[in-house]
Amino acid sequence: MYKFVLFVLPLLLSFKMYAQNGQTVINNSATTAINFPGEGCIYQWVNSNPAIGLPASGVGNIAPFTAVNTGNSPITATITATSISQGYAYIANYHDNSISIINTETQEVSTLPATGFAPYGVAVDPYGTRAYVANLGDGNVLVIDTRTNRIINTIQVGDGPISLVTSRDGRELYVASENAGNVAVINTSTSLVDKYIPLPGVPYGLAISPDGKIIYTSLLGSGLAVSNLLAVNTATGDVIATIPVGTYPGGVAISPDGKRVYVACMQNLDDGTSDVTVINTGNNDIVAKINVGKSAIGVAVNPDGSKVYVTCLGGNRGQGGITVIDAQSNTIVSTITLGAISAGISFSPDGSKLYTGDTKANTVLVINTANNSTLATVPVGQDPSSFGSFVTAGYGCSIFPVKYTITVNPTNKPAVVIPNSFSPNGDGTNDTWVIKNIDNYANCTVAIYNRYGAKVYSSTGYQVVWNGLYHGVAIPSGTYYYIIDLKEGSKALSGSLTVLR
Repeated sequence: MYKFVLFVLPLLLSFKMYAQNGQTVINNSATTAINFPGEGCIYQWVNSNPAIGLPASGVGNIAPFTAVNTGNSPITATITATSISQGYAYIANYHDNSISIINTETQEVSTLPATGFAPYGVAVDPYGTRAYVANLGDGNVLVIDTRTNRIINTIQVGDGPISLVTSRDGRELYVASENAGNVAVINTSTSLVDKYIPLPGVPYGLAISPDGKIIYTSLLGSGLAVSNLLAVNTATGDVIATIPVGTYPGGVAISPDGKRVYVACMQNLDDGTSDVTVINTGNNDIVAKINVGKSAIGVAVNPDGSKVYVTCLGGNRGQGGITVIDAQSNTIVSTITLGAISAGISFSPDGSKLYTGDTKANTVLVINTANNSTLATVPVGQDPSSFGSFVTAGYGCSIFPVKYTITVNPTNKPAVVIPNSFSPNGDGTNDTWVIKNIDNYANCTVAIYNRYGAKVYSSTGYQVVWNGLYHGVAIPSGTYYYIIDLKEGSKALSGSLTVLR
């Protein structure tokens, strides 16, 4: 067994990734450069608001630019970047105890032989530095350094580890073991099991909420009628929700915003068909049950959350395929007929490619998600499974979209100075009510009232200053009251005004 201690690099990368997530500047000033995370990573980005002076899309790091906001209110743009760098797909070959590593750019394959008995579940960390493989028959998890693609550690977790998932910061690895009936929580910096979360049944699929507070696991109980999805508090290990789903629940996936969980169920009690159960994470209610192909087992949500992809093994693991579901309407929009599809299904970080195994042909299929065509058929080992998320974006590159915000405030304006008196008596001195700097607020409103609440003056903007007249007649001396709304989102200005004659 390898006894290497894992580096703390994933933790350092997490600080690098999330430290620079937003900035605020003013009109006509320079922004700070945005440097995307990872070593040698190339990112393609889109900008939600080109009005700030940044193009709608681009590739690579974003150099400083002059921000633009000629309006009166702050404007915000969200920059969403996805890695388009060379990465790897880690394929667990269940029946020949090996791991195939596919270069996602060239489709070339290398192999790690004799990795352990019956490798099945796979997970990659959020920064592409580690890949984890669960050996179902050996009760352990292999740790692969994705820089060298070598095994650097083996972690014993319990009997029958079948699925894995990492937290979004990469600090924890959760491993569901079907025979042990628990989830092991591993500290990835020490490679030690911090605790075990016992479960009331046999776990299979595993997913984690974006904030890392809840794990969801599909669970087969003592009988077909007690198949559930469990929501478990990661801090306490308490089951906070038990949600009945179809029989033989398999893969579990969560939407990028964390609002929906999807469970693939191989057989439904009511009519014998497979379905995908859709659950609202806010109240744990079932939103929909969508009938799909035979023996649904794997499920994944594309990076932008718009579509859900389900692997269906087919009758007797024969002609299988992938069912594509529109996440907004919960309706099937496409079906991809393929060979003997495996449980594993995973996206490239930008969502343009989909990877799944053909367990009879011993190949991995690379699918173009734009038109559902097969881009490549890659020979691998015997019975490729890779149940989980198994495609990296490249060493140190984020497998999730990286988001930054830029808020541009209007040019700083001088404060409005409001005199509390004036003397419209025609002597040429202080004959009008001059409000200093109000010309910077073209949409402002100004209103003046007498002591009885009657309006004696009003305007939008203040291009023509008030001379103390109401309908052409001079108002009498006395105390009046003003309300000035600058229309900048701030509280209206009010006070008293003395007219002297």
